[in-house]
Amino acid sequence: MEKPPGGPPPQQYAQYYRGPGLPGSSERLEALAKGYFGLNWIFLANVVMALTVGIGGRAFMLSRPANDLTGPLVYFAELGLLVVLFAFLPYPYNKQIGIGLGWAPSGAFVASILMGLNSWFCCGMIGYLVMQQLAYGEMKRYGVKPRAFGVRRKDLEQIIAALKAQEAQMSSAPPFPPPGS
Repeated sequence: MEKPPGGPPPQQYAQYYRGPGLPGSSERLEALAKGYFGLNWIFLANVVMALTVGIGGRAFMLSRPANDLTGPLVYFAELGLLVVLFAFLPYPYNKQIGIGLGWAPSGAFVASILMGLNSWFCCGMIGYLVMQQLAYGEMKRYGVKPRAFGVRRKDLEQIIAALKAQEAQMSSAPPFPPPGS
């Protein structure tokens, strides 16, 4: 007996409306928001610390005699402390952004190390801008509108609440229409 030519028939799918697709979950958007706004405070602390180290360290270095190496050693020790401090402080917020972007856990760690290394140069502005721009780029997929100076927390909270309501509605809806409809 011969087999019919062509193999098995192709898979058939029902053509019914499945609702609007969500760009992501409310948890991911919430993580992006936490990371985005948390980095603002860390950046402000970085500016204050960099100015303090810059002004205080240089004043101490200049107050020492020319042949005394204590001043430069203290100054570079303060810079090292600044780098280490600002490699650790942004990590929780970078981790939140990484969760929102779907990164592996090592991505937030690498970003934090790079931000720490960059913290003495322009107060780490480049690292903070890059991370917040990555977060904002993902937030735009959720319908977040641009503002003059970033994102408004109130707008994000409204979108997160709407997403949670939509997720709750989708999880409570039956997967198939009731029989006879």
